[in-house]
Amino acid sequence: MKIKKNFITLTSIFIFSLTACQKDIIPETPPMPTATLSADSNYLSKSILIDISGSSIDSFITSYNYDNLKRVSNVVDITKSNTATNSEKDSIIYFYNGSDTKPIKKYDYYEYFGNYSAKDTSMSFFNYNSLNQLIKDSTIEFKKTPSNYTILKRVSNYTYVLNKIYGVTVSTILYSTINSFQPYIQRDTATLDANKNIINSRQQTIVGTTSPTIENKIYTFTYDNKPSPYLNQNINYIFPNIPEGSTDYIYDQIGSKNNRLTSNEVSITSGGTGSYFGDFTGKYIYKSNGYPSSIFIPDPSFPTDFSKFIFIYKTL
Repeated sequence: MKIKKNFITLTSIFIFSLTACQKDIIPETPPMPTATLSADSNYLSKSILIDISGSSIDSFITSYNYDNLKRVSNVVDITKSNTATNSEKDSIIYFYNGSDTKPIKKYDYYEYFGNYSAKDTSMSFFNYNSLNQLIKDSTIEFKKTPSNYTILKRVSNYTYVLNKIYGVTVSTILYSTINSFQPYIQRDTATLDANKNIINSRQQTIVGTTSPTIENKIYTFTYDNKPSPYLNQNINYIFPNIPEGSTDYIYDQIGSKNNRLTSNEVSITSGGTGSYFGDFTGKYIYKSNGYPSSIFIPDPSFPTDFSKFIFIYKTL
């Protein structure tokens, strides 16, 4: 079971369940690390995701750094597995105009280390309206492996009407030495509750031009009344709460003010219909100030498989 979100690459594989292949090796469940947390700390310093699947143990560690104005200055994400020699590192730097809390630019550098090396570099630019709502972001991405090179351009435009957000994203290929990347158009409609959490969304993605494939997704979510680990991060407010990918990622995007309790997804393609439902009720452990310190997510299909998020905070 994987609940790690890839923010860079659009994938054509959509996850309809948390079921994985039966494992022949059932390891002893290792002890989970714990963190000592101050009751008044509420800025996320680090999130640790440990994913146990059969004999495989994957870890995803994300570290957040802040400047003297309490703005997120950079983020470092490291991925490792005990059953593979490969590892991944994603470094993000945010740029600001003076003392403004809204970033105007983001630089993202991704590295893959394994049986081959790969490097992705992207630069994003953000535009806002008079209400400080994000109305456009433009990204140029450079993807490089030892034998291939691709340049992608992605532009998203957003409009806001009452409690709804409408988004249109267009991705085009500027240059590529391979044919595995396809241009796409994605249209989203999201409905938010009073706390700006997304409660339902519709998404349509059209991939390719000659013989395009079309996928439609319908999402519904419910939340607790506790603060999200990302609540006090300034970047929490700049991106619309339009989800991407499967709903088994309970923190698949920064934006929600509260924590998801249930996630439901229905996906419709030319090949058929798939669905997923996740219930995280009762899986959170909260600090005395209401922020979650961890969430335990068992795999209902395999009792020895599970994932656990651990959140470490600090005072600024």
